[in-house]
Amino acid sequence: MPRGEAWSEQEVALTVADYIDMLLKELRGEAYSKTEHRQSLISKLSGRSGAAIERKHENISAVLIELGMPAIDGYKPLSNYQRILKDHVSKWLAAHPGAIGGLEAIADREPDRAPLPGDLDGVFVAPPEREHGEMIREYSSEGRISLPGDLGRREARNRTLGLRGEEFVVELERSRLLMAGREDLSGAVEWVSRERGDGLGFDVRSYDLDEREKLIEVKTTNYGKRFSFFVTDNEVRTSEERAEQYSLYRLFNFSNRPSIYCLKGSIREHFSLEPKSYLARR
Repeated sequence: MPRGEAWSEQEVALTVADYIDMLLKELRGEAYSKTEHRQSLISKLSGRSGAAIERKHENISAVLIELGMPAIDGYKPLSNYQRILKDHVSKWLAAHPGAIGGLEAIADREPDRAPLPGDLDGVFVAPPEREHGEMIREYSSEGRISLPGDLGRREARNRTLGLRGEEFVVELERSRLLMAGREDLSGAVEWVSRERGDGLGFDVRSYDLDEREKLIEVKTTNYGKRFSFFVTDNEVRTSEERAEQYSLYRLFNFSNRPSIYCLKGSIREHFSLEPKSYLARR
């Protein structure tokens, strides 16, 4: 097949189906081989190389993220795709409600209390690269989004998930300080959203080893590290007013293998924020 020849709708459909199959396995914690999936696709696509399929998978990651859907962490989003690809992916999702149902089930999963790993440093990972601002989008919780399955809003309604994530971070911070020999600071860690309500703009009050106050907002997902999430105006404002103390902990893959990336300071400086609500008066 000549290099650069446009992909047919059938080829895209086969590749999207393969991608979603891998994604669901990953989110369920099931083992799978990207190489085996790629080799299987090569036999079906008559002439597409493994490298071409890899790029298409990366394109699909970009499309799904733009649609507010989860993506495979191992396929870095590649946004220089033909715009028709988004139409093909949307059409495939609309025609396969079972795939959406599988993703919805993950959003609805109410995890038991997650155990702390033995190596606390292993919990923290680097944040996703921000090569393209549009690849990471956050939505105000006052807004409304219309996406296949509305997964972001669905997961945001999963109160148990949010509480378990906050509980995980409280215990993580207490353990971190205790292991550093600061039993006094460990005992002072406070789950403020539970004890004082969620109007303060952060969920957990902790401390650095030099006793500086650390205000932590926890955002928990059963999906991967690039999945969009909701922030409130109050959280954004608090992160700006108390930037030196503020940290956002994005807790992802929570039900399988919890990991966190941390971003300090103003939320607005780290993310592309999309307003999703309006106040109408007459």
